[in-house]
Amino acid sequence: MTKYHCIILIISSFILFSCKNADDNPVTTIDPQIQNSFIPLAVGNKWVYIDSVITTQYGLHDTTSNMLVKVDSVSIISKWTYKNYTLFGQKYSSVNILGSFDYSILVRNDSVFNARLLETDDFRDSLEMVLLYPMPPTQGEMDYGNGYYASMHKNRINTLVGIFDEYYLFAYKSHDSTFVVPKVGVVKRVTDYMDTRLYPTRTRRITNLIRYDIVP
Repeated sequence: MTKYHCIILIISSFILFSCKNADDNPVTTIDPQIQNSFIPLAVGNKWVYIDSVITTQYGLHDTTSNMLVKVDSVSIISKWTYKNYTLFGQKYSSVNILGSFDYSILVRNDSVFNARLLETDDFRDSLEMVLLYPMPPTQGEMDYGNGYYASMHKNRINTLVGIFDEYYLFAYKSHDSTFVVPKVGVVKRVTDYMDTRLYPTRTRRITNLIRYDIVP
């Protein structure tokens, strides 16, 4: 994956909100049926995706377009505890659906985070967290402000791995849509990023789940 694609992936897909440690994030009450099945995290879980990136550059006299298609994967390969938190380590090829680079995954009863340990000046580790997905409402839509919202849908969604009767949608305005099926994980993401400088460039990424293995 090129540096350019890494930047697009991180900017347009994953970082919804950020925080420095877990204590800055109030824990909200959610339906306990959702808590451990929203993003299924266990050592051995693996998701395989087909990732299509279409880049179009608009020039003064002509327009050029190219498409890159790759098959990528994300695997959970480790689990450990830091204080009262459980973190899951990942192995990925190019598409890291569950988090950005150099992070592990931390799930709480209100949200799913990227997380990593940082060594401070006094040699005490601290936990840095970046919010990936706030736990969705059990029905309807929740507006988090600044164009971010999450919603639960009790209707069918057709995917490359099957038809499901409900899903969660996480979106940022019209630029980023992530579809999550309970007990399966992220089944699809569509991002549409427009660089409007001198020669505008539009990057549209469509990522579809094509296979998954979830530990019982």
